[in-house]
Amino acid sequence: MSINGMFVLRELRRNCPSLYVTETHPKVLYYALSETPRLKEINRRIEALTGRRDAAEGKRKKEINTEIKSLRNQRQEKGEEGLPFTNQWLLRVLVTHGEASTDHARPDNPHEWDALISAWAAYRGYESAQDRGDWKNLVDCDSASDLDFPAESVEYRWPGEKEVAAVKERLRTLSD
Repeated sequence: MSINGMFVLRELRRNCPSLYVTETHPKVLYYALSETPRLKEINRRIEALTGRRDAAEGKRKKEINTEIKSLRNQRQEKGEEGLPFTNQWLLRVLVTHGEASTDHARPDNPHEWDALISAWAAYRGYESAQDRGDWKNLVDCDSASDLDFPAESVEYRWPGEKEVAAVKERLRTLSD
């Protein structure tokens, strides 16, 4: 996401024009694949507050921002959504999928967790780019035709409906 990253990518592409590049958003992917009724409610409240914040001013706007921040913290780091829970989630996704062992799927902090799920998403995206998976390329959609890709040949893979259903089915036992 950084400008520096784009320059590095362009330099890498100079020596390896066919380098596979994809983008991941680990927390967005996590929420899309595991949204519980509790998370749906938090997300709905954040969305409603964001709409009200846009119309608010001064002190009220600050209060709404504080409330949104609190809800985001609840969603990401606290209680059932803390690192132990997300590690269990990641283990179920990766180990059940046969793409990792339990020895290597226990990140110690949120940055390691982001890196691990991003690597999994990049791998699944690459497999799909080779017609061995169910991850669609969102860059191929109509609305992406107006976007500029300075590094060219960039993909943004997202799990297809079958993949989402399979992951949610594997995870159902975690939330039961």
